[in-house]
Amino acid sequence: MKRIFISLLALFAFAHLAFMFAASWNSRGCDFSFRYHEMQCVVKEGIDPYLIWSGDLRHARYCPFDSKEEGKHSVHTYPPWAYTFLYPFSLLSFDAACKIFNLLNVIAALFVISIAGTLGYRLQKSLWDTLFVAACAALFGGYALRGVLAGQNFGLLFAALLILMAMALKKKKRWSDIMAGSILALVMMKTHIGIFIVIPLLMGRRILTLTTGALLCILAATITAMQCDTSPVTMILQTAQAGKPYINWTPMMPESALTTLSPWIEPNVLINVSGLLGIFICIVLSWRNRFAESWLHKFTPPIICATMFYYSQVHDNTLYCIPLILLAITMLVQQSQKEKIFAAALIFLLCSSFLMYTGSIFGRESTIYATSFTLYCLANWVTVVGMCIWLYRKPVLFKRSPEHSYFL
Repeated sequence: MKRIFISLLALFAFAHLAFMFAASWNSRGCDFSFRYHEMQCVVKEGIDPYLIWSGDLRHARYCPFDSKEEGKHSVHTYPPWAYTFLYPFSLLSFDAACKIFNLLNVIAALFVISIAGTLGYRLQKSLWDTLFVAACAALFGGYALRGVLAGQNFGLLFAALLILMAMALKKKKRWSDIMAGSILALVMMKTHIGIFIVIPLLMGRRILTLTTGALLCILAATITAMQCDTSPVTMILQTAQAGKPYINWTPMMPESALTTLSPWIEPNVLINVSGLLGIFICIVLSWRNRFAESWLHKFTPPIICATMFYYSQVHDNTLYCIPLILLAITMLVQQSQKEKIFAAALIFLLCSSFLMYTGSIFGRESTIYATSFTLYCLANWVTVVGMCIWLYRKPVLFKRSPEHSYFL
C-alpha cells in the first residue's frame, strides 16, 4: 500500500511539474522585467530608478511601475547592491535575459528536488524513501513554478541559494564560510529575508560568513551608487521608502488582518510591530534549535518568520520547500504515529495553500478549494502555527547525534 501511494504521488507530482515547466516557460512577468529595466537605468544611463518611481524625474522610456504609461517600461527600486549582482543580465537583450532567468529557475527547482531525493536516500538507502521525499518537493515545486515563472520572481532561486549556503556552512572551513557569505550577499537582495537569515548565523558564531556578506553588499552598493552619482546610504534609504506604499499588498502578515479590523491604525506602525514580533519568534525558535545538526533546519525559523511577519508576497512562500523537505524526512524516520500524522498534516497544508493560490491543477481551474485570499491566508497561518510548534519541540530527528551527521 505504501509503495502504491508513493508511486501515485510521484506520478502526479512529476507530471504536474513538467506541465508547469511547459506552461510557464515563455513568461515575461513583472519582477524580473522591473529589475532588468532598472539595471538599464543604472548601467546605460546612470539614473537612480527611485527618481523615476517617485516622479522626481520624467523619462522618455521609463515610468513608475504602477502608472503603466503606454510605450514606457515600468521600474520600481531594489537595494543598490542588487544591481551590481544582476549586472550580467543588463548586457543581454530583454528576451534573452528573460529566457536565461526562467532557465535558472527551472535549474533551481530541479536542484531542490535532487537534494530532496539525496537526503531521502541517505536515510536507509531506500529508493522508495528517495522517491517520496523528491515527490513531495516536486509537488510543491510544480505549484511554486506557476507563481514564480508567471511573475518572474526570485523565490525558487533563493531556496536553491539557501541549500547551497547550508552545504557550505556544513564544511566548517575558512573558504566555505567565505562562500556562504557570498551567498548571503545574494540573498540580501531580498533584504526582508536576508535579515532573518542573519539570526541563526549570529547564534552559530559564523562571523566570517557575516563579514563577507556585509562587505560584498557594501562594495556592490558603492559601485551602483557611483554609477548614479549618489550615495549608497541614500539609495538604501530610498529602497525602504519605496516599499511603504505596498505594505498592504501582503495578505499573509498579521497587520493585514489588523488593518482590516482597525483601518485607523497606520500600516507603517503595524509592520514595525509585526516585524519585531517576527524577529522575537525567530530568535526564540533559533535559540531552541541552535544545536541542530542541519543548517536547513536552522534556516526554517527565519524562513517562516520572514514570510509571515514582515513584507513578503505569495511567491516568497516558495522558500517553504526547505521545511517541506524536512517534514517529509520526519515522516520517514519518526517512530511515533502521532508525529508522522502531524508532519503529514503540515505537508498537506503547505501544498494545499499553493493549490489555493494557483487555483488550478494541470492548468484547469480547481473546484476542490476556494481560491479566496481569506482561505489561503488561513491555511498559511494554520501551517505556520503548526511549524512553530514543531520547531519549538525540537524534532528528535535534528538533535546532535552521529547518525544524523549527513544532513545539510
